[in-house]
Amino acid sequence: MASPRTLRDLSLRPVEVLESVSARKAAQLAAWGVESVLDLLTTFPRRGKYIDRTAKANVSGLDIGEVAAVLAEVTRVRRAQARNRRTIVYVTVRDETGTLEVVFFNQPWRAHQLREGTEAIFWGKAGEYKGTRQMVNPVVDVVAGVDE
Repeated sequence: MASPRTLRDLSLRPVEVLESVSARKAAQLAAWGVESVLDLLTTFPRRGKYIDRTAKANVSGLDIGEVAAVLAEVTRVRRAQARNRRTIVYVTVRDETGTLEVVFFNQPWRAHQLREGTEAIFWGKAGEYKGTRQMVNPVVDVVAGVDE
């Protein structure tokens, strides 16, 4: 059995070593800053462009339609069932500047992942519904759970 590869190993291997990457494809990847196998594994495409998850904002600083990451603490979690019997999870989060409603459609497991007191980064598009600022189905990275 071969020894496992480390991140350092992957950062030293150019993408050209991969069977499916031609010289032409390697040049296209290099234009996006992808030169090593590690770069390739840690770059996330979305709709023809690459995601920039570094845009950070406070809850009160979010503009409607803005895509940003918010570091916040979960203060309330509640579940509801829609007419089609699918689950909706409503999570209220807050930071030092305000509160935000985060809504997850058909993701009942979010109620267990995001319990009160959990600190997480919510990355998504800010919207508004009935006068309340919200994010719908954002990407979530838990920073600190209540059991830690």
